[in-house]
Amino acid sequence: MMTASQFVDAHGGPKAVAEATDRNPGAVSLWKNRNRIPRDAWPEVIKGLGVSLDDLLAIEKASQ
Repeated sequence: MMTASQFVDAHGGPKAVAEATDRNPGAVSLWKNRNRIPRDAWPEVIKGLGVSLDDLLAIEKASQ
């Protein structure tokens, strides 16, 4: 499974992920740099990017 940083890149980078999740591009850049998608953003990531909770759990584990 990919890491959080790889996930952001695979979905078009911080700007594209921010647009899909109604988040600030700067915040998504921090996700990428910290290699972590905060759990409070997961509902928007699931809805905006069509990933599952299981995917996010795997990304979180791969990013540790």
